[in-house]
Amino acid sequence: GVGSGERMMEDGSQWVDITHTLKAAAQELGEGNMLHADSFALGDSMSALEMMDPKMDAGLLNPTVIPADEVLEKKILPLDPDLETTVAIIDKVLALEMTWVRGTAIVQTLFTCLYCHCPNDVVGEPLKLYLQMLLKGCDSTKKTVSKASVYEEEDFSVNMGGYALCEQVGDDEIAARMSALEETLHKSLKEAKVRGGWRGPQRRNGPRRFLLASSYARHTTRHWGIWAKGSRGFAPRASPSPTPSLNSP
Repeated sequence: GVGSGERMMEDGSQWVDITHTLKAAAQELGEGNMLHADSFALGDSMSALEMMDPKMDAGLLNPTVIPADEVLEKKILPLDPDLETTVAIIDKVLALEMTWVRGTAIVQTLFTCLYCHCPNDVVGEPLKLYLQMLLKGCDSTKKTVSKASVYEEEDFSVNMGGYALCEQVGDDEIAARMSALEETLHKSLKEAKVRGGWRGPQRRNGPRRFLLASSYARHTTRHWGIWAKGSRGFAPRASPSPTPSLNSP
């Protein structure tokens, strides 16, 4: 039978709790000493993580951090941020995306932004569309890199941590909404110039920043089309859908 502190796995293997053994051994270690298996090599330390370190251990349960689900349930996160906040969020998320592309896990980059946990719940269409487009772009990037097998583990992380990447939102729907938003923002910018409004750097650059995000979305959507044509299964094209209203949910 399985004794106390032991666990029988489905494949028949048996795991034994050796926490007390490790704690006892740690008491005998001096400064600079390390407990390791006979097979340990110095090269292994290059990919080692410090457990219980909030910056390195992605599995650490930090009681000071409120889970994303609880934040949304208690409505702590504003789902309709103002213009200045929206521009700041886009800036931050873009920086996080580049950090992910350079090899850091997505759970330690993009999904440290709570808005990436609930893009479909965001009220403002510019930010909502930007987040959905961004996550779908990450999904396409992951699939392309994985299928091509042109990466090393330390160069790019394909582990999505179980998070959704807006797979349920079709490419054609994103493209249609992006075109509609870009047209609306162009119109708003022209009207603001006629009225002489949008004074100040944030108000002056806000519409232009949204247009930049829209152009980035269009550029990414073109790449989705290339991947869909050149590599079957990378980014299947959705059936065409009518352009939705900007006021639609």
